[in-house]
Amino acid sequence: MPSNYWLKLYHEILDDPKMGRLDDHLWRRVIEFSLLASEMGTEEHELPIIEDMVWTLHTTEADIRHDIEVLRELEFLGDGPNGGQVYVLDWQAKPAALTESRNSAAYHSWRGDVIIRDLGICQACGATQGEFDAHHILPWAEFPAHRFYVDNGLTLCVECHKQVHAEMRQNGMG
Repeated sequence: MPSNYWLKLYHEILDDPKMGRLDDHLWRRVIEFSLLASEMGTEEHELPIIEDMVWTLHTTEADIRHDIEVLRELEFLGDGPNGGQVYVLDWQAKPAALTESRNSAAYHSWRGDVIIRDLGICQACGATQGEFDAHHILPWAEFPAHRFYVDNGLTLCVECHKQVHAEMRQNGMG
C-alpha cells in the first residue's frame, strides 16, 4: 500500500460532504471497501472477490451484495470495464447524488414536517431546547422510497441522534 494512502483517505473523508451524509453502516463499509481495494494493489481500486470480503469483514454474502448495490446507486462503487469486477470510484469524480438529495427542497420540507409534528421535542430524551435532527426510522440509503414520508421520521436532539446511530452500529443494524 502506498505510504500516502492513509493520509489521502483521511483528508478525502474529512473534505467530502457525501461521506458525512452516509449512515454509519455505509460510512464504515465505504472505508472498509476502500481499504480492501488498496490492498489489491491495483491503480483501478478493484475490490477482492465477494467470498474473500465475506471472510475478511466477518459478514454474510447477502450483506456484502446488498451494500455493494446501495453504494453503486450512490455512486461510491462502479463496475469495471469487463463488467465482472467492482471498483471503488475515484473520490473526486463521485457525482453529488446523495448531497443533492439531502439538500433538496423535499428533504428540507420533510425534516421540517417531522420536527413540527413532534412539536420540536426530542422523542428520546424530551429535550425542547437546542439543535434537532430528523432521524430516518427506515435508513435513508436502504429505503429510498421512504425517504420523505413523515411517518418515517423521528425528531431527535443531536446527542440522542448520535447515540441512536451508535447503538444501531453496535447491533449491526446500520
